[in-house]
Amino acid sequence: MSMSSPFIHRFTSVGRYFIYDVNTNAIFEVDRQFYDLIDEVDWSPVLPGSVAPAQPVLRGSPSAPPTEERVLAAQEVLAALETYNNLYGAFSAHRPRQIKFPIEPSQLPRVYPEVVRHLILCVTESCNLRCTYCTYSGTYQHNRVHSNKMMSEETALRGVDFLMAHSGYLLDHTEDPLYLGFYGGEPLLNHALIASCIRHLDTTYPARRARVLLSMTSNLTCATPAVLRFLADNEIELTVSLDGPDAIHNRYRKTHSGGGSVSQVRHNLEWLRDNAPEYYSAHVAFNAVLTPPFDLPHVVEFFETDELVRGHRVALALVNTYDTMFLESVGLSDWDWKTYEAQMAELRRRFIAGICSRAHIPNGPLESLFGGQLATIVDRDVYPLTDTIYPGGTCLPGCQRTFVSTDGRFYTCEKVNEHLLIGDLSADYSYIPIGELIAKFEELGKDLCTNCWACRLCGNCFATVLNGNDLDRDRMIQSCSSKKKAINQALEDYAEIATVTNADVRSVFSHTRQPGAVVYACRYLNTPLVTRDMSL
Repeated sequence: MSMSSPFIHRFTSVGRYFIYDVNTNAIFEVDRQFYDLIDEVDWSPVLPGSVAPAQPVLRGSPSAPPTEERVLAAQEVLAALETYNNLYGAFSAHRPRQIKFPIEPSQLPRVYPEVVRHLILCVTESCNLRCTYCTYSGTYQHNRVHSNKMMSEETALRGVDFLMAHSGYLLDHTEDPLYLGFYGGEPLLNHALIASCIRHLDTTYPARRARVLLSMTSNLTCATPAVLRFLADNEIELTVSLDGPDAIHNRYRKTHSGGGSVSQVRHNLEWLRDNAPEYYSAHVAFNAVLTPPFDLPHVVEFFETDELVRGHRVALALVNTYDTMFLESVGLSDWDWKTYEAQMAELRRRFIAGICSRAHIPNGPLESLFGGQLATIVDRDVYPLTDTIYPGGTCLPGCQRTFVSTDGRFYTCEKVNEHLLIGDLSADYSYIPIGELIAKFEELGKDLCTNCWACRLCGNCFATVLNGNDLDRDRMIQSCSSKKKAINQALEDYAEIATVTNADVRSVFSHTRQPGAVVYACRYLNTPLVTRDMSL
């Protein structure tokens, strides 16, 4: 598409034709002729005082000029383009000129002491399991491996104090919670340290203790009844790693001796259900890693029907496929990927049918697989594209969430595997590397993002374009390709739901997003956002 062509993306759904218009962030249903020719017509809105071209300019081979019939069709398309543009401002050829964070490097020292909302403490690098696909198993090229490192009490309590000292604006001017997470390894191997952190919160910050939400992801195999009671009494938001039915879970989630781990997980879940039913119902969720040989229907069925897990929030995600020997070690084949894609297609049909019939399960496994990108379409704000776009999938490094290693170093989040260092507990945030990280992302996206039809819907972030210890253009291009495929599918799903239900999709698929650190930083600085109200 040339730069004088409308900035759009075409797609079809349920036999009908649609155009996503980047400049308005709106979706239009069009007829077949308009759909076929819009990419071939060069045009610009007729400005006041100028003269419209005598006939549309159709791109094509000089040796094969357009037929009279095609020129007439193009004239109709041109007239429709002008109508859409006059009514809605749609189908403009305008592209953004730059990708830029809304906060200047010089403003970072003002922002970070006020709007840090989530601190994640790596309380241990040790784990009592040896899951084959674990990111710390030694099968991932750039990641650390399991060790016996434990965070000290001094470091942990300083971390708690750091969070409370760097969230003043959020505490004083919003009602949103702060988040303190406990990470591993297996965090319950350092249960005593977690208990110490919570006591410190209770005694040092009693007036604001209720504003701090505690969270943890655990394999739940080493918890005693006393520890389980502790989790319930403190209402810790607990995410339990459980990969599905017993055979699927035990395939890769193994003990040091090579045995399966599911029986102990289920035993502890049963204890929580029977002894702390209100906590279990409201505060326990699950995550599952999808691995080959794929059997997604049984995994979904398990989370929808098993009496221990049904009705709980669950997150399903494909095993990390970058820079790993895991897939090779299990003999992943093209057949496995074809099976995965076929199973995903069938489950997607179930998901869409459930929404259209208003029978889908909120926060269930199908919503986890397909609802996230659809929510981005549903939640989008429809208003004109400006000359500057914010990289919508990226956070303000460390403000959205700061990952604190066992020795007190700061990283952008837990997903970057102790790369992208941005400070430490002794010296605070390091604003120069934070500014450099932001500038590097802007530079990588300068051409890719400003000319991309998905620029207003994309979720690319620092973690998704990280290769080793640095942001990488090739990795960004890889990620862009998969993101655009997912966004296109979500647009098709959105159009199908709207077509079948003849209703606003928000009425049948609701999704609530919280403002994120970038939004709060701009509010604190009294800086207007020139892009959509970002959720990151």
